[in-house]
Amino acid sequence: MSDTYLRRAHEEFTKLNGICKILVATAGEGTGIDHPDVEIVCIAGLPSDVHNIAQWGGRAVRQISANGLCVLFHEKWALKIDLSDYSFESDSFSLDSIDFSSFDVNRPRRLVLTEWSPPADRASFACVVLTRNLFCVCRFIARCLRDNTPESIKFSTLFCCFFHSANFDLQNFLQGKLWDGIEMTPDTTPSTLPKPKSRSGKKQRLLEKKFEAWRLEMHQAQPWPPRPVYYILPDSHIKLLAASLTHLIRSTHDLIGLTGQSVEWGQRWGTSLCKLVMEFDCMEEMVRSPEFIEESDCDEDQWEDIFAQDQKTRERTDNCALKAMGTDRYETDKRRRNVFFEITNE
Repeated sequence: MSDTYLRRAHEEFTKLNGICKILVATAGEGTGIDHPDVEIVCIAGLPSDVHNIAQWGGRAVRQISANGLCVLFHEKWALKIDLSDYSFESDSFSLDSIDFSSFDVNRPRRLVLTEWSPPADRASFACVVLTRNLFCVCRFIARCLRDNTPESIKFSTLFCCFFHSANFDLQNFLQGKLWDGIEMTPDTTPSTLPKPKSRSGKKQRLLEKKFEAWRLEMHQAQPWPPRPVYYILPDSHIKLLAASLTHLIRSTHDLIGLTGQSVEWGQRWGTSLCKLVMEFDCMEEMVRSPEFIEESDCDEDQWEDIFAQDQKTRERTDNCALKAMGTDRYETDKRRRNVFFEITNE
């Protein structure tokens, strides 16, 4: 994103009447930066360090007179991790059973990690414990930070966390309804339209070549200093788009959703790229006719022999019809068939 876009986003987010109400940010935005009037901080995914939760959550409502929320949205696998993997017995686990002075609360589930280790093996002990709702969040984080002062567990709001009262309901603090995980009954019957077909390997390779040619053309037409062509469209996105379902890409929004590119990227390249894909799909539809063999068990090298044999069969059938019907009647019937064929194939 450009500096101009970032500057405007921050200005609109911090202004009293700014139009930006939700700011999606990286970890750097949640450390040492005070944004006024932030009501809710949402942490997406289990962090690797409990200190990050304390830092990021502290961005919510810097004014002492207001209420704020810090909500951790974690993966389901965090609830399936056995605490014995961290050398703790689940049955006798308590806040007092943790020696915070010597135990590394941010240790991963597996002490030996590789670049292929899954996220569950990298999960921090303290962050996994927070997902279990076993203790007061403030008290647990204070112990993790080794802060034993009385101020570390004081709060001036109605609730400290969910642990202190059975009356705590997260829904009461939200403007919209929380998704409860229950599948909604569709208002309409399921569509009976056929699902889009996947492109064959041959068509994918052909479309990849078109993407590469388009990318090279766009790169050569730009007046900027020399940069790699993947600045426009990386090879991984070329393969991703080529493997997508036919007619799935119909707008710039579809391209952005598939590739994860920015809105600015879509504004710059989306229209041209979308046109290329749609024209390719339309050409594929044009060649699909009753006479076109799209998927056949026959080897393509044998098609010429098969068509020649079919032609002989047609000629033999015509000769038999000529003998049975006579010349005049046969020619009349043939003209009618030709007219009907032309009408139905216009």
